[in-house]
Amino acid sequence: MLTVGRIAGGLLLLAAATLALLDFRDTRAFEALREAELLPAATGPGDWHTYSHAPAARRAVRDWRVDPTRARSILQASLALYPLEARPWLGLARIEASQGRIDSPDLAAHLEAAASVQPDSSSVRWDAAQIALHAGDQALAQGHLERWVAEDARRVPVALSIAQRWIESPEQLMASLVPPTMEHRAEAMEYALRQGNGELAEAVWSETSQSQSLDSPLFLSFADYLMSAGQVERLVALWSEQDPQYRPWDVPNGDFSRELGAPSGLNWDVRSLPEGVHVGRDSAEFHDPPASLRLDFKGTHNLRLNRPRLRIPVQPLTRYRLSGAWKGEALTTRARPYLNIRMLGARWSERIPAPGDLFGWEAFAVEFEVPETVQMIEFSIRRDSTNNFDRNIDGDLWLDSLRIEPLPTEDRPNDAPSPLTTSPAAAVVAINGQPEPAS
Repeated sequence: MLTVGRIAGGLLLLAAATLALLDFRDTRAFEALREAELLPAATGPGDWHTYSHAPAARRAVRDWRVDPTRARSILQASLALYPLEARPWLGLARIEASQGRIDSPDLAAHLEAAASVQPDSSSVRWDAAQIALHAGDQALAQGHLERWVAEDARRVPVALSIAQRWIESPEQLMASLVPPTMEHRAEAMEYALRQGNGELAEAVWSETSQSQSLDSPLFLSFADYLMSAGQVERLVALWSEQDPQYRPWDVPNGDFSRELGAPSGLNWDVRSLPEGVHVGRDSAEFHDPPASLRLDFKGTHNLRLNRPRLRIPVQPLTRYRLSGAWKGEALTTRARPYLNIRMLGARWSERIPAPGDLFGWEAFAVEFEVPETVQMIEFSIRRDSTNNFDRNIDGDLWLDSLRIEPLPTEDRPNDAPSPLTTSPAAAVVAINGQPEPAS
């Protein structure tokens, strides 16, 4: 029995070696034909010429324009042996697409076969969509694009940019190409905003508004869109629905009762901070509970700071008082931080310097009148770099209790200058309850 087993094993090994030698011979013969023929077919005797069909099919896929009829024959022969190869199917589809026949059943069948034999290959599905577009079959291309996008939300912008050539309706574009997942819709919103396509942004929002929260990237992106579009009243209404602590036309998160959130919409912007400073909520030190905003300077950098900053909605033709409290501890250098308030859309700003290097919780306030063209103001904590010897800033700064309240117009004396019709220095700033000229 042992001898019989050895003989059988030897015969199998011999057969495998024979097939390998035939494959090697056929492949070498095919390589030799490449110099003599523009589109050589596979070589070899009968059904044994197995491996040589692979390079022949690759050549037919690449150079089918030399002889489409022969290329189709080579690919069909290769698929008879290797039906689970996607590229020959795509090659046949390209040849079919070149004929210019829309709604060809062979084209659709070849593309579907290519995608079916390699269902996890995103490149095959992408190639199928491009071949369908080349054939002018938009419906077929749309079907492959839809399945290509479903695999990865990051593909949404590319698919939308392609499908917009024949789908004009934003609602139809969403229904056709964007799967109903939050990741895909968020990508669609980002694409709409980058393109300045307000109609598409509105279509995305209408599909997702019921499932959004204050921390949702899609909601924050839509909030940025509303600000850029000047729809501040709508932004205030939506923000007040999502943030139970926010009172319309007040300072959003001015008491730091919640986390700072992503730097979009009406959240605090603390991104891209320079080295040498850390910014965050401080629940151990505050003017009013539950927390304050703390800036921790490390004493290692001569930093220039223009954040944290916050955009605050205001109503045009209204007079306001913006107030708050801050505290400083062991602030080094003469270039100390300061508060800056400016109008977005008008040439007006106000600067409130720090009272010193060490001060307890002290109140500040500034009054201003909003012109007709302004709907937002910006509040920020800033610090300018300096060439002084003591240029590296150290210490801590806290901010809390930011509020904004409208003032009756009649409270301003008739002979008092308006900060909108005079220089910025004419605005009134109250520090520690004592009015003084703004710097």
